[in-house]
Amino acid sequence: MTAPSSDVMRWPAAIRTSRSTTTATSRSTATTHLTGSDSAKAPAHCAMTRPRIASIRQPTTATASTTRPACFSSPTRCTPNAVTVSTDQALVPRLWLGAPLALMITLVLLEGTDVDRMISHWFFDAGSQTFPLRQAFLLDTVLHHWAKYAVILTTCVITAVFAFSFLVPALRPQRRGLLFLALAMTLAPLAVTSLKQFTDRPCPWDLADFGGAVPYTRLFEAREQPHARGLCFPAGHASTGFALLAFFFVAHRERHHKLARTALLAGTAAGLALGIGRIAQGAHFMSHVLWSGLVCWLVMVGLYAMTFAPWPRIGIAAGE
Repeated sequence: MTAPSSDVMRWPAAIRTSRSTTTATSRSTATTHLTGSDSAKAPAHCAMTRPRIASIRQPTTATASTTRPACFSSPTRCTPNAVTVSTDQALVPRLWLGAPLALMITLVLLEGTDVDRMISHWFFDAGSQTFPLRQAFLLDTVLHHWAKYAVILTTCVITAVFAFSFLVPALRPQRRGLLFLALAMTLAPLAVTSLKQFTDRPCPWDLADFGGAVPYTRLFEAREQPHARGLCFPAGHASTGFALLAFFFVAHRERHHKLARTALLAGTAAGLALGIGRIAQGAHFMSHVLWSGLVCWLVMVGLYAMTFAPWPRIGIAAGE
């Protein structure tokens, strides 16, 4: 039997030497991740596991960063219509109906007093049995005619701009606001004018207390017959000024709160100014003016709810 050569006998030793050299090199490389006294105390296998732990944490971080929003679990939450509904509900304060209700109750209670006639007597001349300011230029020409025509012209311009919004793409985002303004500034005064056809209330200058011939009756009392039909309640001319309240709703919708407050004050002031002008002329009582503003406000609240409610999108059922 032939003995193995010396080269063959040296293979295991060479292999062991190579393995020990590789292990030592790996350990020395791994320990470079430790600093200070930790590098001397920590075992070699702990140093070797640090890069592996870091590599395991990276996918977890990436997964967290790519997590989809919670609304994707319910697709209806991310639809434009759903967002619009929640926004509209938040933008309709209860005060919009609570304050008018309080005013309505107050006006009903005041019908049992003589506040209306007391205020109208401030502008009435008992000696001549007339309202001296009835033909005044400022009240009759400026407030009664020019102011009314200015509001009507403004309404016509807004309506025309709304029509052009279907032709001019730049006006498309403002279409709903323009539609609301056109409807509110038209329908609110129209509602007041229509009510005058059914209430059968005379003007102060027609009453016996102010130089007329018709006996005074309160709002909820039946009138004595025969008398000419009364067409003075609510105050139609004051509704022209209250029509400007429509700008408050649009500004509020656009979140321009400072502008909304300005529009609210301006619309209220315009309605009261035109109404008081007619009171000074003997055409209305103060309650007529306040009821007119109340009707205009309620009409606008209803139009706001309908105009800015979510509109169904054409083709949405087909997956558009």
